[in-house]
This record gives sequence, structure tokens and C-alpha cells, in this order.
Amino acid sequence: LTAERDRRRNAAWTVALVKMVTDDTVPTAAANRKVIEDWLMKWQPRALAAIEALAPIAARVPAAAVALT
Repeated sequence: LTAERDRRRNAAWTVALVKMVTDDTVPTAAANRKVIEDWLMKWQPRALAAIEALAPIAARVPAAAVALT
């Protein structure tokens, strides 16, 4: 699936970026960690609320219609 391949690529890129900017050899690593932490504090509750709101719709999709392997 193209969407799954894209998801995996985006996740891998995100992990690599976070590792790069928070590595202890980076002079601004502590500040970068704080920025990322602030983003998570802001966006995680919003993402969870969106997931919760969409859960009834997702529950109606037959399992066979979505294969995330």
C-alpha cells in the first residue's frame, strides 16, 4: 500500500530528525528537546481528541477493507 509505505517513510524521517536535533553533541540539543516537548504538549491532546471523535466512523469500516501490514 502506498499510504502505508508513506507512513513508514514519514515515521522513519521523523525519528531521524528528532535524533539528529537532540543528540548530545548538538549545542542546542536541550533547547531543541524543549521545543519538541512543547509541541507534544500542545498537539498530543488535540490529536487524541480527533482520534476519539473519528472512532465511531472507523469502527464501521470492515476489517478486511484496511490492511496495514
